[in-house]
Amino acid sequence: MTEEAIPSPRARVIRSVERILLITGVILLSAYLGVRLYGVIVSRSVVAAFQQKTAVGFLSSHADSSTTARPAGLDTSLWSDKRIRAYNYSLSRAFRTPLAVLSMGESWHNSHHADPTCARHGVLRGQVDISARLIWAFERLGWATDVRWPKADRLAAKRA
Repeated sequence: MTEEAIPSPRARVIRSVERILLITGVILLSAYLGVRLYGVIVSRSVVAAFQQKTAVGFLSSHADSSTTARPAGLDTSLWSDKRIRAYNYSLSRAFRTPLAVLSMGESWHNSHHADPTCARHGVLRGQVDISARLIWAFERLGWATDVRWPKADRLAAKRA
């Protein structure tokens, strides 16, 4: 006769803990895979809906003749009239200085789109641009080189 080994109470506890951990791991892995799969499906459907919406919006916004003044020196061929009006408004002095201080000059960011290589966003008189001051300091310390600052002739060409 063979005697079966009777597990000790400690071995039973360890086996029970192993089973609980295995079941918990399988549940967590299943939940993770489910969330990832859901994320992929939802993100693809959101992107498809966005592409469809923008295609419809693009066709409807360019169906009529454009009456909005387009900024000179900037390719706005794919922009709607609403977007051009928003761009022109954002270049105006509508943004206040406190916002520019809090955002380190980023509230003047649309100027960067008109002149992408310029180190300064706030190019008009009175537009506070702390990030430009930081770049200026880095340039003086030798940490930044070949910095392009706004020139009067380039600014005049962008405003025309």
